[in-house]
Amino acid sequence: QADMLSNQALLSMAALLGTRIPEGTVDEIKGIHKNLLFYDEHTFGADRSISDPTGLNTILQFNCKTSYAWDAQKRSKMLFETSGGLLQGNVRRDEVPTITLFNPLAWRRDALCDVFIDYEVIPAGGDFRIVDYEGTEIPAQAYASRSEGRYYRLYVKNMPSLGFRTFKVLPGKMADYGSEVTVRKDLLENNYYKISIDTLKGCITSIYDKSAKRELVDRTNPWGLGRFIFEKLADRSILNKDGNTPLATVTGEGITRFAPENMSVADISSGPLYSSIILAGQCEGLADPGLKIEIRLHNNAPLIELAYTVRKNHDVNPVGLYVAFPFTGDKLRFDVQGGMVSPGENQIEGTASDWNTIQNFVSARDDNAQTVLSSRDVPLVMLGKMLEGTYQYYKHYDHPHVYSWVMNNYWFTNFNADQSGEFTWQYTITSTGSTSDTDALKFSMGDRVRLYGRVLPPAVSGSGRSSWSAFDVSDPDIVITSVTPAAEDGCIILQARETSGKDIAKLELKDPSGKKIPFDIVNVLESPIKKNLTSLSLDPFGNVFVRIRIPE
Repeated sequence: QADMLSNQALLSMAALLGTRIPEGTVDEIKGIHKNLLFYDEHTFGADRSISDPTGLNTILQFNCKTSYAWDAQKRSKMLFETSGGLLQGNVRRDEVPTITLFNPLAWRRDALCDVFIDYEVIPAGGDFRIVDYEGTEIPAQAYASRSEGRYYRLYVKNMPSLGFRTFKVLPGKMADYGSEVTVRKDLLENNYYKISIDTLKGCITSIYDKSAKRELVDRTNPWGLGRFIFEKLADRSILNKDGNTPLATVTGEGITRFAPENMSVADISSGPLYSSIILAGQCEGLADPGLKIEIRLHNNAPLIELAYTVRKNHDVNPVGLYVAFPFTGDKLRFDVQGGMVSPGENQIEGTASDWNTIQNFVSARDDNAQTVLSSRDVPLVMLGKMLEGTYQYYKHYDHPHVYSWVMNNYWFTNFNADQSGEFTWQYTITSTGSTSDTDALKFSMGDRVRLYGRVLPPAVSGSGRSSWSAFDVSDPDIVITSVTPAAEDGCIILQARETSGKDIAKLELKDPSGKKIPFDIVNVLESPIKKNLTSLSLDPFGNVFVRIRIPE
């Protein structure tokens, strides 16, 4: 789903640059989204998936369900190549190798990008610098390799809104970006954070925000932050709620939880972009090689990443996996499709209050600051506590603790009884003195929708652009959540949201020269509502579809 946000934006950028989009592209986009919707649709999956996990009907229905996701994934990757190829003719080439980074989101931002670079471009063991056409260097750090090259992570500041920047790959030694970093087996520290680690339990015991002078981890919580938790139920029927079942059926009885107690440090490293500690060990429910946790502290931004790899045992008994995030603060806030939720405050009565799916972020905040958690991989969370006191009609919690519910096989239909094998997922954490929903949303969308990088070999210097931006949005609290080619040739569609709840928000789109771009307001079927506007006032939390005609 995040990849499709990128694909649609990249295709729109190509169209705005005057490149003709291939016929059938809009239908292909719709086809991929249809596959994603069919995969998400809950009735795909056998009603006997738990009671008869190895039955032919169960297996065939699960294969049918997953085929939608795999087909969407395959077609989405092909669309990436299409969009990259369409954009390639618009970017500057040079007598040295170049890397062009594309920002699929419609606001200026500092962002990460993962790219694969062949050894012919950056030789193994060779010094190099990545520099834009104004001479600004960006940090790069290798994190994996294969026989023909390496994977690098780049960090770029001030990427243009819905635009790109091109960088040259030059010989020479990169600047020292990690000079203010302390790395020990139980400590990561830089200008932003001091992180204390319990290496045996595999968790973070403290994150001290140096700028705000505040502790981000509730140290009274017994689990610690980032702790992996394996849970067993004595009987999955305790989760089945019917008219004869009390609202609180789970009180902790019949639930057993395990967490690592004997982890060890597998690797420590420090580079231009981030410092890293990798912990490895075993836990109940896991097969060899068990559990690996990588804690990354970034040098150039207040950014912490936690990456997990587990090898789960074959098990059809009721089990679940969690990761604990006991934050400090007063209350929780998370976003859903098109809105923001404060648990127990603005939730519709009777809706799910114990577990929720987050679209982009969950934050723990007080009146002065917030800590924001995002994940590209696992959106299901338990808020306040884990599986205890279930089925609250109104949500109540004592502490802003978040438990990422990575997986479970508790429900009796549609879900696989056996969820075994190797799994990888990760989280991103930041903290800020702003309590703005807009800032939290932009951070987390930026985490999910990374920059797209295209590496090009040396060529005769051409007339392509070294940087470009489609437009800027005048009001920072109006967020463009998607950009896509329209069904009508020569147009693109934007979805715009006011995310702060303020009374006065004005949508204006301005090109790089500051000139206002005219637009139409359309409905979800792209039928016009208002035409040829240059400004539109949005209601608090308002949501509109905007159509831009591409100049001929």
